[in-house]
Amino acid sequence: MYWHKEKRKWAAKISYNAKHIHLGFYAFLADAIERRLLAERAVAEGKHPKPPEIGDPLLPAPVETLSAQQLAEHARR
Repeated sequence: MYWHKEKRKWAAKISYNAKHIHLGFYAFLADAIERRLLAERAVAEGKHPKPPEIGDPLLPAPVETLSAQQLAEHARR
């Protein structure tokens, strides 16, 4: 993830088959992290990391409602 200065949003990317795949721009860092984690899960399952039209939420609740401990546990998974 990185801050895109011109768009004033967070961007997510992943490397896949020696190419950089853009995963989107997000207002919140947590959303960019979630998209990256979803992409990593897709790659681990042998799928392309490009985001689907309808998202599959990785977290059980909005990130704002989770404690630091809960976020850390999901990050470890």
